[in-house]
Amino acid sequence: MRWDENDDDDENDDDDDKNDKYKDKRTKDKKTKDKRTKDKDKKDKDKDTKKDKDKDKNKTFGQKLHKWLSEIAIKLDVSVGFSYYEKANTNLYNTFTIYSPTQGKRCSLTSYRKTHIPDGPGYSEKFYFTPGDTGPVVATLPCGLKVGLSVCWDQWFPEHARCLSLLGAHVLVYPTAIGSEPLLGISAGSGSSSGQWRRVMQGHSAGNMLPVLAVNRAGRERVEDGGRESEITFYGGSFATDNTGEITGEIGGEDEEGTVFVEVDRGTVERERTAWGMWRDRRPECYGAIRTKDGTTRVPGA
Repeated sequence: MRWDENDDDDENDDDDDKNDKYKDKRTKDKKTKDKRTKDKDKKDKDKDTKKDKDKDKNKTFGQKLHKWLSEIAIKLDVSVGFSYYEKANTNLYNTFTIYSPTQGKRCSLTSYRKTHIPDGPGYSEKFYFTPGDTGPVVATLPCGLKVGLSVCWDQWFPEHARCLSLLGAHVLVYPTAIGSEPLLGISAGSGSSSGQWRRVMQGHSAGNMLPVLAVNRAGRERVEDGGRESEITFYGGSFATDNTGEITGEIGGEDEEGTVFVEVDRGTVERERTAWGMWRDRRPECYGAIRTKDGTTRVPGA
């Protein structure tokens, strides 16, 4: 029997060819499977996207706004404050909500409905808004900071600021839209309420030993009131104070927009307020007049 070395080589070559073909088939099958999986994933994703779009179509503007602000708070890991027109059954409120990220990519909401509703030329809010029913509200942020919530006209009422401080607020926040009163002949510059607007909140800060964050709108808007047209110029001037009422950061006038960064140390706020005896020396039993409309007539339920 004759043995030829080349015969083995031929057999090995045949085996290699078979193995290569098997490998090619397996690779091809894997690619096909991967493609099918990819196609299925895409279909599922498209399906989910369509569902989300359909859901969004059925959502009100307010629901979409809540979703958007919640996503921002979660993504940036910050608390976001926003005031808006809230419809609750048959009532319409001017509402301020704090959005705070929590564990599990969720967002907690703390809402306050504006207590004091003004009525004046260019600011006829009583026609649009229901007086709030929440009473003073303090929101606790994830960091432990307690924020006293107010909206615009609330800032002129020391009673409201005092209630928020008694509820444990470390800082008072006032989102605002205030400016000229053209129907009364008052411009946004000289003669406007901008200086008094600032001083009244500095007073809340000093009197309650709390920092204040006052945010005011800038720019202009055409308005109609009782058939009369005019243009309001919002005087901007957003600012922040420390817990003595001193201004620690501000943005300029009516056409300026910007950002102010301030630090609030709740430990300092609590220590210094306690050291001054701010709450120790209060005499609530002597303040009966504050619970009346005119100093003598009790308000029902007060």
